[in-house]
Amino acid sequence: FHTNYTRNEKFLLFKHYVAAGSVLLILGFCLSQEFDIAKRYIAIMSMSFSVVFAASPLVMILTVCRDKSVSALPFDMSLLVFINGFLWILFGILVQNDEAIYIPSILGLISGLLQIVCHMLYGNPIAQFKAMLQCENSVV
Repeated sequence: FHTNYTRNEKFLLFKHYVAAGSVLLILGFCLSQEFDIAKRYIAIMSMSFSVVFAASPLVMILTVCRDKSVSALPFDMSLLVFINGFLWILFGILVQNDEAIYIPSILGLISGLLQIVCHMLYGNPIAQFKAMLQCENSVV
């Protein structure tokens, strides 16, 4: 959805290079630190990216509520964000007991749940789910 709102492709490409370079610089900085400090920085960076990934479709919720249509919000993505958040919460609590895993996953679960609620209010999620399954079956 990001490219739909950006007219200048060179500027978009520049932003992607700056973002990738920033991540590489931060990782390089982390590698020069002691293990515990590096682990903490990488955990914070990973949590930040997880939250941004899970919450990015929420930008479209205003459009969905205004237009009363879920055409801008793909159901399969909403369902997968919800399932992904749920599974990572289970893993973070039951296997690792690590807040760096389950705290962003709780936000992802809430994000997916909000998207599914939008589909229930303004769309037909059962028909969309059946269409998604039919599309997968026709590919195989």
